[in-house]
Amino acid sequence: MNEDRVIGRWHQWVGQAKESWGLLTHDGVVAHAGRRERLSGVIRQRYGVARDEAARAIAAWEQARRAGFRRRHRRATQAGRIEP
Repeated sequence: MNEDRVIGRWHQWVGQAKESWGLLTHDGVVAHAGRRERLSGVIRQRYGVARDEAARAIAAWEQARRAGFRRRHRRATQAGRIEP
């Protein structure tokens, strides 16, 4: 078995634990970090990629999501549906 896949499974487990712990303590930062680490673990396990490549993929996905949110927010503001 590929080492990156094993490490990916480990990070899934750790991320799941952090996510649960953050939800138990109502600590959003810990829960978010857990979800991010869990996603990284899934990417690493399924695709057998290194940590850096998984981190770049997550960062690119997050940036695309933020850009889409900004466009939708700008359109809604211009249409007068929400205040700036």
